[in-house]
Amino acid sequence: MFRRILALALTLAFAASCLTSLAFSPEEQYEILMETSEFIKAYSLYSEEGDEPLRDALIALLGANPGLYEQLMFSMLSGYDEYTMYIPAGMYDELTVRANYVGVGLTVSQNEDGTPVITAVNEAGSAYRAGVREGDVIYSVDGTLTAGLGFDKTADLLRGEQDTFAELVVLRGGERLTFILRRVQIGTPEFSSKKLEKDIYYMKYNGFDTEAGFLRFVEALKAMQKEGIKNLILDLRGNTGGSIEIAFNVINALAPVSEVCFGVGFKDANGEMDWDVITTEGTGAKLDKLVLLVDKSSASAAEIVMAGLTDIGCATAIGTYTYGKARGQYHVVLDDGSAVVVTSLQLIPAARHDYNEKGLEPDIEVQNYIGQRPVSERFSLREIALNPGNCSDDTERLSRALTALGYLGEREKAYRFDSALQTALDALRLTHGLSRSRGSTAEDARLINSLLEQYFSEDTLIDAQLQRALTYIRTGK
Repeated sequence: MFRRILALALTLAFAASCLTSLAFSPEEQYEILMETSEFIKAYSLYSEEGDEPLRDALIALLGANPGLYEQLMFSMLSGYDEYTMYIPAGMYDELTVRANYVGVGLTVSQNEDGTPVITAVNEAGSAYRAGVREGDVIYSVDGTLTAGLGFDKTADLLRGEQDTFAELVVLRGGERLTFILRRVQIGTPEFSSKKLEKDIYYMKYNGFDTEAGFLRFVEALKAMQKEGIKNLILDLRGNTGGSIEIAFNVINALAPVSEVCFGVGFKDANGEMDWDVITTEGTGAKLDKLVLLVDKSSASAAEIVMAGLTDIGCATAIGTYTYGKARGQYHVVLDDGSAVVVTSLQLIPAARHDYNEKGLEPDIEVQNYIGQRPVSERFSLREIALNPGNCSDDTERLSRALTALGYLGEREKAYRFDSALQTALDALRLTHGLSRSRGSTAEDARLINSLLEQYFSEDTLIDAQLQRALTYIRTGK
């Protein structure tokens, strides 16, 4: 009897009263759970060395409630900052890798009767410019009837190799319409490059995601140097970041001097802040002018590249204020494909204050705007016939027109009337009801000129930032 009273007294010592658990706040409930666990270990006749009652109870609960694990992970990680998170299995790649595919820019679903129907038309695809509409029912693709085929297999037919064509037949209001659509890159490629002018190279880096993307950047840089070009525009607009390590590799590839460019702060084994000082290797490309294009969507690793190169005097930034993310995360991918992401790094550039949630100011601030294309960019075709194999300025203008109208990709030898140009011209003819013929005709030129007139009259985003970069490289001002 005495022992039972003693046990009750000990229980009351940490529980305070015999109220139900509903009377306690979540914080108090946690403390009671911890104290109960310690009490069991100290006084239970059946508790052994190494016993952890709270751990065992949690394991039992997780076994009985399969959904509890993810609830706990979400709750545990969401209480810190917006970048610390739990990503469920199967979603990590979708959230962290940029989705790209080659196609015509259509989203396909399925009607109740099983026929594939178009539910969205992407403005980046050739279908949008050709006039394919949401709600069109797909009758066939490249001669394959889609009845009973299913929307997923129909979507596969529409995809294919870059710059190939798909013949799409749709039903719209009882009418059967045929479109010849060029397959293009839909989405955003990680890296691309081209020569803009004789002495100016342009590179677009959309995200520092993979080593493969960085290798393409290095190869493009070597190709540029081999041509003797020493002026580079590196476009980081819309670049939301990626690997911090790749960002520093990009800096080293472009910095010909050895300078301190960043400090990276992290917690050491004792929980104290420690710092790594990042110094450029000094072996980067020796350029006359390096311009970085940035905007409000340039974030994280892109901001590291901008601040690192401008602070040591290797680059000039043109555009608008950047996003303002001066914190880095550790990504731990678990065996089931889920991931734990925790903000763990503080990033401070050499010559600036902490820009987190503030953004970085460009050296030259320029805003893009909506308007009509400059008169200097407008052109038209001479209404003459051109034969296959022709190499002339007229063929170059025809190539440029078909590229602007979405029927042809950019080409190095745009002055040559080759099979690719013939295929693109035939696609335009079929879309607009003209019969195919060898080479081009005066009738083709008249049609294209009318389409160009509409194209140049449409409002579009004027890239004043790129134009300002070109002016800066040409004049130094």
